[in-house]
Amino acid sequence: MTSVVAQQEPPVQDTPMTVKPDRRIDMETGNSVPDLGMPSVGSILRKTMPPESVLVLERWKARMISELGEEGFKKLQEDTFREGQTIHTAIDELLTGTPERDLTIPEENQGHWASIQHVLADISDVCVVESVVKHPELQYGGILDCVAKYRGQWCLVDWKTSKRLKPTLKQCYDIPLQVAAYTGALNYDDNYGFQVEKALLVIAYGSGDKGHAHLLPPALTEHYWTQWLKRLHQFNLRFRHT
Repeated sequence: MTSVVAQQEPPVQDTPMTVKPDRRIDMETGNSVPDLGMPSVGSILRKTMPPESVLVLERWKARMISELGEEGFKKLQEDTFREGQTIHTAIDELLTGTPERDLTIPEENQGHWASIQHVLADISDVCVVESVVKHPELQYGGILDCVAKYRGQWCLVDWKTSKRLKPTLKQCYDIPLQVAAYTGALNYDDNYGFQVEKALLVIAYGSGDKGHAHLLPPALTEHYWTQWLKRLHQFNLRFRHT
């Protein structure tokens, strides 16, 4: 079975930073990674979602439409997407050298920003920000958020926003699988000359509550990688081998 880690060295401090390629995933539709001709991690996970998870999602959607109406629900989705994109942009700018005093944080993102200050304080030696990764053997791709040191440990970092508190990885649903998939792709992508064995999933809350930083050590990253491979296999059987 393919491991999440290939045989290369960890990043070194003078590794050139990789920042914001032109090839970006359509985050709303999860379409294939542009120019790479392969499905995105997000689209694979959505298309292989377990029936019980689909049911929970559909019930939530029906409840929200009942409360907000069709247009209100559409606006909620648009607002959530925009807030996520905006906070990602602010984080990217900070990590690529823009002083915090020069950042523009909209009112609706002030809580998210306050929520992750304690995590940002522990991030150093950033070497990758918003960059395309692809797994040449398993044929999937995506855009990772960041590779940096967190409290002195090299990690692939993924930033998420949430209205609900997620103090455990179980409450993060498929996000740990997504992070493991990006880690595996990074480690097999020849465009990167280093390896990471750990991942960090950071949840920012619009309420301003202290964000949760879930550190996945190598064994746990490998565990979620195994779960990701099962979902990828399901996807291949349904959509690639027909």
